[in-house]
Amino acid sequence: MHQELVEELNKRGLNENWNPKPIHPSSSKSKLEKPDIIKIFIDMYKGNREIFVNEYRTILAETLLKNETYETNNEAKMVELLKIRFGEKNMQNCEIMLKDISDSKFLNSGIQGRLANRIDYIELSNENLAEITIQPDSQIPSVFMLSKNYWPQQLFNQHSSLQVPQSDENNTTIHLHPFVEQLMEEYASQYNAIKAPRKLLWEKQLGSIDFDIEIGGEVVSFVDIHPISASILFHFSDRNEWSMREMCELMNVDEKQFQKRISTWTKRGIIVENGDSLKLVDSLSSLNTQVEDDNMDESSAVQNPEEAMRVYQDLIIGMLNNFDSMPLSKIHNMLGMFPLDPLPPFDKSLTELGAFLGILVKEGVLECDSGEYRVKN
Repeated sequence: MHQELVEELNKRGLNENWNPKPIHPSSSKSKLEKPDIIKIFIDMYKGNREIFVNEYRTILAETLLKNETYETNNEAKMVELLKIRFGEKNMQNCEIMLKDISDSKFLNSGIQGRLANRIDYIELSNENLAEITIQPDSQIPSVFMLSKNYWPQQLFNQHSSLQVPQSDENNTTIHLHPFVEQLMEEYASQYNAIKAPRKLLWEKQLGSIDFDIEIGGEVVSFVDIHPISASILFHFSDRNEWSMREMCELMNVDEKQFQKRISTWTKRGIIVENGDSLKLVDSLSSLNTQVEDDNMDESSAVQNPEEAMRVYQDLIIGMLNNFDSMPLSKIHNMLGMFPLDPLPPFDKSLTELGAFLGILVKEGVLECDSGEYRVKN
């Protein structure tokens, strides 16, 4: 196995004798040479292995925690290759991260099996003004249980782009809707029964919830909604009008965080904000469905992105060649993670990058399957 990895590493040019070539991006599709993203990134850091490994660990963390299938085969292979290049000690944190995901998959499966027979359709209703339905398969949380000290610490603050539950002692003072708290308590109780004396604590400001809402006989489904945003709406199943002050006190969140999360519903026209007053609409007929996902960073409108994006084309292709396939969010994260000198700093929005990748798909340079982009053969 070791020899196979060494051969694979040499094939990629990742040995002690490699000498990175300078980056000369070209928008020409006829250029056949495809850059090695790892070589490029190491060269950007002028050989500083520690910085490169730390940045790779951040990318790996975001990739792992956005993967709802818990599958890590591709990531594990890359870590094994990098262990040969950088040494086992430098990649130890990455190995532990991979093990956390593997252990989480096993534990999550067992706990979900215990809970499966206890869950039925749950409806939160407000005298038919608002009826929120959480389907049975969405009532059993999928959880990542992490050894926090080995993961990039910047991913755990409340402004993180990661949207998954964590095992941690912080941020437990946020009060989600009692229904959500109940699901978390039931899951944590099952975890404790299996892993006693360990207890599962939550990063409540992270995660996502899928549910349906019915108002005035009209039903709309929502997916990947932040738990604070979801809890705000769930409280409107108790009554259809609140003050912002009341809601902030009830959920124990500050006004800035509350404003960010309630915008999920005010932008869609589901909740109307008038000063400190918040009121649920009585009809979904004017619902704005052209709002980005709750867990997606806000993006500016696309304005002729092609020319500005062409300089990154070779880098994107090299990235996809090294990682086989990648979702839009991961490509965006990687381009924004590293300084790209001599290329311009990557400051494009997720929407702009997606539009450009769509152009490359139309041109036959890339192909996209189930949200995963790869170089077209």
